Amino acid sequence: MTRARCCVPFCRHTRAVPSTWTSTHEWICGDHWRAIDKPYRRVWGRYKRKWRRFGPAITEMVMTDAEYRVWCRLKRQAIERAGGI
Repeated sequence: MTRARCCVPFCRHTRAVPSTWTSTHEWICGDHWRAIDKPYRRVWGRYKRKWRRFGPAITEMVMTDAEYRVWCRLKRQAIERAGGI
């Protein structure tokens, strides 16, 4: 079993990689997740609820452009907050 690191540079938090993940999956640890603005986290939560509801019917989870933009914004804000910006 391999470990996945938090996508924030120099963060030492890791988690186990589920067998369903591919090498392109990214993850934000809890410490950095709490630093992200709440409205962005809520938008991401709506996407997660949709994936949980319709996930079994979908064989391969692929993010839409809108979902990918939200994820990039979450990641960028987590990195900026960790750097003190």
